[in-house]
Amino acid sequence: MKKTIVTSAALLSLALLAGCGSSDDGGKGDDKPADTGSQAPASDEKDGEHGLDTPYAYPDGFTVTLSNFERGKSSDTALPAETDFVRFTVQVENKTGKAVDLGLFTIQCKTGDDGSAAEEVFDEGLGGQLTGTVNDGKKATGDFACVLDPAETKLQIEVSPNYGDDITELPDTAVFNGEVAAK
Repeated sequence: MKKTIVTSAALLSLALLAGCGSSDDGGKGDDKPADTGSQAPASDEKDGEHGLDTPYAYPDGFTVTLSNFERGKSSDTALPAETDFVRFTVQVENKTGKAVDLGLFTIQCKTGDDGSAAEEVFDEGLGGQLTGTVNDGKKATGDFACVLDPAETKLQIEVSPNYGDDITELPDTAVFNGEVAAK
């Protein structure tokens, strides 16, 4: 178990460091955006960002969908306890032609105009449920929640599937933006 945790931590560190490099062509570039190759088609969406209820489909056949947005309050045994939140369902569908390991799957929430980080809520039936492997042609679903003040309506959810054979070519983060009715 310890070896698995250390290996996962090392892979995550490598993934984070891979984005830290820089390239400078001395001003000789053609000012065209770089082609990452793994960005999902943006269709009508701006800069790869999608509405809260718009599925994010990767070119390889992996899709992330958010649904069932609902406000609530965490229990007295939750982390954080007795806190207002927004709950939502994350579903992934795998049509990549191979099994996908969800071991490094992450979700991050931001709220408000300033994009303040919002803590994930861990309570009965919430958080950390999208793990293991999803086989080709199958779906996996989990319920999550993030702290959201009752008066706040703006929400951004970033989903990073972090799968792939090459740590330097992980899929882009799916960014979902929208509003949730005030409580």
